[in-house]
Amino acid sequence: KVVVGPYVTNIGANAFNGCSKLKTINIKATGIKKIGSNAFKGINANAKIKVPAKQLTKYTKLIKKAKAPAKAKITK
Repeated sequence: KVVVGPYVTNIGANAFNGCSKLKTINIKATGIKKIGSNAFKGINANAKIKVPAKQLTKYTKLIKKAKAPAKAKITK
């Protein structure tokens, strides 16, 4: 499980790459501007990623671009 704090603005490339046991990611930050390439590649295929409601559309695009598994659920 990982909690991304409220003041984070960037998630670096390969941040969680290869963390196959990572099943839950809770993003509390509302000002993320960039998520690096392959940041979510290799996390658990059934991972649950929770994001702030107002940022759902924006963060969904960023997370998918960062190679999150297709089965991963991104919710508010």
